[in-house]
Parts: sequence; C-alpha cells; structure tokens
Amino acid sequence: MINKKNSILFNQEWINKVIEEGRMDLLPYKKLEDGTSIGEFLEAEYRKKREYPKAKVTSKNSLLYDKEWTLKFKEEHIQILKYTSDKYSLGEHLADKYFRLQMIKNYKKTLKKCK
Repeated sequence: MINKKNSILFNQEWINKVIEEGRMDLLPYKKLEDGTSIGEFLEAEYRKKREYPKAKVTSKNSLLYDKEWTLKFKEEHIQILKYTSDKYSLGEHLADKYFRLQMIKNYKKTLKKCK
C-alpha cells in the first residue's frame, strides 16, 4: 500500500516545491531518525514556517547567473572590468554590457551594408 512514508512521488514533489520556492532552510541536514519520510518532514516544516518571506532566486542574487555570464565573456575573449554595485549584480551588469556590445556590432554591420 502506498502512503506518504513510502511514496517516491510525494517525497520528490515536496523536495521540488521547497527548491523551486528557494526555501533551502527547510531541507534537513542529516538523516531523519524518527522514521518520517522527507516529504512528511518538509510538509510539516513548510506549514510551520509558511509565514516567513520566501527567498526567490533571481538574477540579482544568483551565483550561477553571475558565473554563466563570466564564462561567456571569457569564451568570447571580452574583457571584464572590475565591477562593484549595490544596485546590480555582476551577472546583470555583464548581460547589459553584452547586449550593448551586440547592438554596436549590429550597427557597424548595418553601416557597412549602407556604404
């Protein structure tokens, strides 16, 4: 008989929900010794801490976003200047810079075609 304790789908859905909502603080850091499944544990913790604000992953706070843009710049041999800002993340800054560089590149191509 399938129940919350042995349902792979139930447990996986709770893990996905917690990850998608950025609630990593709810994930247990060691094996549950009382015999509850991870899905049951997450369901209980989620209900207890529902009132707290959710931490969503955005381009402003994503380390992966910053890393991907840094790698793109390195692959295309584009210089990355030292950057510090409280308003925009490094990834957002590099995405904006890349967009501007592409606009300039397209503009130069257009000028060559007009000549």
